[in-house]
Amino acid sequence: AGFATLLPHFVAQARSGLAAHVTSGRPEVMARLNAIQGGLMSRGLSATASHEGALRMMDGMLGQQASVLGFERMFLFAGLAFLLVIPFALFLRRPKGVPAVKVDLH
Repeated sequence: AGFATLLPHFVAQARSGLAAHVTSGRPEVMARLNAIQGGLMSRGLSATASHEGALRMMDGMLGQQASVLGFERMFLFAGLAFLLVIPFALFLRRPKGVPAVKVDLH
């Protein structure tokens, strides 16, 4: 339940961090947007429709990247939690003097 709660939070953080760098003042963003828009126009869309479509596609790419970063952070968090729990496995040993119970599986 904790991971299900934290994952959307991590994705939202990643999305806001990425969105801060996707601005119309950056030449690489405008080059990508123009390339997508040109591709849509070559398929027969109008200039307005291709611009809106390019913006939606950029938003989708941003969402995908945010999801990847959120999952990466969640995976790291789960790994660290696992490493913290491993030492407790030493306390799960059977106390001395308690006989082992044989279970017939067949």
